[in-house]
Amino acid sequence: SGRMTKPGFEGGTNWQNTALDKKRGLIFVHATESASVFTKADDLPEKTDSLRAMLGSGASSPEPPRNVVRALDFATGKIKWEYFPPSTKEALKYTYSGLLATGGGLVFGAEGGSAFALDSDTGKELWRVFLGGDTRAAPISFTVDGRQVVAISAGRSFYLFELKP
Repeated sequence: SGRMTKPGFEGGTNWQNTALDKKRGLIFVHATESASVFTKADDLPEKTDSLRAMLGSGASSPEPPRNVVRALDFATGKIKWEYFPPSTKEALKYTYSGLLATGGGLVFGAEGGSAFALDSDTGKELWRVFLGGDTRAAPISFTVDGRQVVAISAGRSFYLFELKP
């Protein structure tokens, strides 16, 4: 027995930055949907100097966690759309980045070793590429020789993708 909580210990959103699209009145959030069952513990683990999760009695996960990008109306907080990336079996499945919103109506992010672009209005995936490394850093955009690029870090690599009008 125990008590189920949502999100679970590996869920919710943490340090990953949100992205704002003032023109559309939307804020985009990258998070993990999950559930955990916690039970009462009679004694706490011994104190230690090492960093480790303190989950009380532990936590079981009755359902696998899933990454999600949500578009929220920033005036009301209501969900406009949700995007659940395709399932993957890679070890980095539940790692995800912050987000980048562009003035041209795109939302860029990365998760599970892949980078993606979504339509800001609908959440429809427009582009996805597997990069093969840990994708926790948020994409950034800047210009190189007058051309707009999006930069994405994956593992020990740094990728630049040119945006075409």
